[in-house]
Amino acid sequence: MEERMEKLVEDIKGLDEKGEEVALSNMEIQDRKHKFEELWRLLRATDSLLVQKSKSRWLKDGDANSKFFHKCV
Repeated sequence: MEERMEKLVEDIKGLDEKGEEVALSNMEIQDRKHKFEELWRLLRATDSLLVQKSKSRWLKDGDANSKFFHKCV
């Protein structure tokens, strides 16, 4: 997923640089728009995956302070 996101960022940068030199065609504008949409989709999926991993780790290992608080009680 990381490689795909890096490729999309490079493609978008390339289109942006080309757009600064000459006007982009309608097809290039649509291509850039689709690349941005896919990049955002991948970013949201990555964020969701990190949240799931975090919850899974918390359920497995527990809260880091649990032992301390249980001893206090």
